[in-house]
Amino acid sequence: YVSMAQIRAVPLGAGQDVGRSCILLTIGRKNVMLDCGMHMGYNDERRFPDFSYIARHGRMTDYLDCVIISHFHLDHCGALPYFSEMMGYDGPIYMTHPTKAICPILLVHTDSKQMDVYYCTCCYRKTIERSQLRDEGRKSQIFSLLSTSKTV
Repeated sequence: YVSMAQIRAVPLGAGQDVGRSCILLTIGRKNVMLDCGMHMGYNDERRFPDFSYIARHGRMTDYLDCVIISHFHLDHCGALPYFSEMMGYDGPIYMTHPTKAICPILLVHTDSKQMDVYYCTCCYRKTIERSQLRDEGRKSQIFSLLSTSKTV
């Protein structure tokens, strides 16, 4: 049983803005990042959520239990390659079948239009290839993950 006092939501991006959607959800001793988006209005580090809140706890993968991507819009998934390949997160990433199918197409289009140092084709392909599909079987796995104690 988790009481409301044990649930905390910290916005790492967006907040009162469209873009950079990213919320750190803590349930008991589990840490889940909901979305990992980018802001299309910036071409520098302001494009990404403020990951310093997580980084101060050490390695991203050790702190986060998983990342759940809600859907394929870039303001919800666009920072995944940066987060995994540049920031070093290599833990589980869950998304739906349509998101996994469409996200690489959007990232390729963004990469070719923006031509910045944050993305390269190999980065987003590796990120999407290792993501896991969120379907009925995975839902129970995610809930099981959240109900067990953290072993870090």
